[in-house]
Amino acid sequence: MKKFFHYLLLSVAMVVTFTACSDDDDPYFQLPETLQGKAVTIISNGNNLSDAQCIYSLGADHKTVTLNIFGTAAGKAEAASDVPAIAPGYILPGCADVTLTFAPEITATGASYEGQGTSTYCTYTYRVTFTEAAVTVEFKDIVMNSGLILSEITYTDSDVDHMLELTYNGAPMMGKIVKYAPAENEYDKAVITLSGATLDLTDMLETVSASLPLDLSKLKTIPTPGVFPGSVSTDLTITIGSDGSFSGQGETDYLTFKYSGTATASKMALNITEATLKNTAIAGTWNPVPFAMEDDWNSPNYGMPISNPIKFEWISDAPIDMGSGSQIPTMLVGHLLSIMPIIPSEDTQLTIPQMLNKALKSVTFQPDGNIVAEYVPKALSTNPAVTSPVNLAQYVVKSDGEVLVFLNPQAIIMAVMSEGSKSRADGNLDLGQFQSIIDALAPTLLNMVQNGAPLQYTHAGDDLSVFLGTEVLKPLLQAIIPVCQNQEVLEALKAIVDQNMAGMGNLVKNAMASLPAVINGTTKLEAGINFQKAAQ
Repeated sequence: MKKFFHYLLLSVAMVVTFTACSDDDDPYFQLPETLQGKAVTIISNGNNLSDAQCIYSLGADHKTVTLNIFGTAAGKAEAASDVPAIAPGYILPGCADVTLTFAPEITATGASYEGQGTSTYCTYTYRVTFTEAAVTVEFKDIVMNSGLILSEITYTDSDVDHMLELTYNGAPMMGKIVKYAPAENEYDKAVITLSGATLDLTDMLETVSASLPLDLSKLKTIPTPGVFPGSVSTDLTITIGSDGSFSGQGETDYLTFKYSGTATASKMALNITEATLKNTAIAGTWNPVPFAMEDDWNSPNYGMPISNPIKFEWISDAPIDMGSGSQIPTMLVGHLLSIMPIIPSEDTQLTIPQMLNKALKSVTFQPDGNIVAEYVPKALSTNPAVTSPVNLAQYVVKSDGEVLVFLNPQAIIMAVMSEGSKSRADGNLDLGQFQSIIDALAPTLLNMVQNGAPLQYTHAGDDLSVFLGTEVLKPLLQAIIPVCQNQEVLEALKAIVDQNMAGMGNLVKNAMASLPAVINGTTKLEAGINFQKAAQ
């Protein structure tokens, strides 16, 4: 019996002790008994209501909160207004007294709650936050019962509370933003601003950086192109109907279009239709030129490409030094790349033009600005050709001979994820040596994503060539000069080449070492694809 009471007293003591520790060391924020000493901020539709008051009540369960928020007009009879403005002394349109009851989510540093409410003349959402020093109540997403939206709202396809459903000529378009801003004192009118959503790769790049000795922070946020190719941002002034619908037509520097949609606080559906480029000079379907060599012994061009899908021309004041006194003029590089079988494919080796002909079947520059490619996945002849989705890549003809190409990073990532991909880091090479390339190229590449990659083109009859020019390629190559001068990288490259082409490693190493002088001496460099018009 003594043992029983001994254990009983010990158990009681332990419970009391742990309970006391829990009360003293509770890691969670404690909801206040009163708001005395705390800064209270009331915000409605983006405006700070300096004359609003708040009565606070904490429930007996210490989890439920009631807030009675009222303005100086409280107690007056509510009255609807033809203009659904929030008049002085009111909290919401026609409403000077709002009561909120809720159980906030509590963390270690504070508490918060987001909810929805309805008053006589409107619906709204609200967010309440508690900290040790302050309480903030914000009313937003205010929509009149007539459907008119009073609040500025940003819609995206990743925000379930403000969802954007956007189509471009009938096809879904992702990775975009539409900002809705009602006109002051004319709430049936608004300006919607269409732009690209910044792509945040922070989490993904942190994972990559953890396994690779590279700082990828400069690439963690990617500015993306706008909805319309060639326009980073487009404003449309709309008139909202009683059902939230709107429609109209517009134009940018490069195209014309029509639009229609509906808007509520929680969702915008926007359809861009009849989008058509003003300049359709290269619109149509184009096939890469088939690769062919001159096989007539009597021809002075015997052994030379007479038809080539690869457009490549390089002129430099300095030759490529292969070592042992052997030099190659840069003008021959395009020829060598066309005839050397350097790409493994099934049980053979292919040249770059052969691989291109095998992989890429056609490219269509659509009149609406979309670029669609027909290609064979992994370039295996046993695979059927597939067509890339629309709204993955777009273009505009900026001027005669110049085209801007825009890629949609979000759509590309989704396409790659759906196909599946594999990557492998070569454990024999310190990838940290390539940090300088990433640092040098990041600003240029990010600018090209948002504002378009500037390509050149030549077009005559049924022939079209699209290519990157010297002003783009030379700065990109100059970024790799430090790597060309790094002995560790050169030795690793030599080993890789020797594994695939025995005895060629030294030649490639010497050529790489001579590239800094070749790049700096470059006067002309063009690389792209030669097309011919597809049969109708």
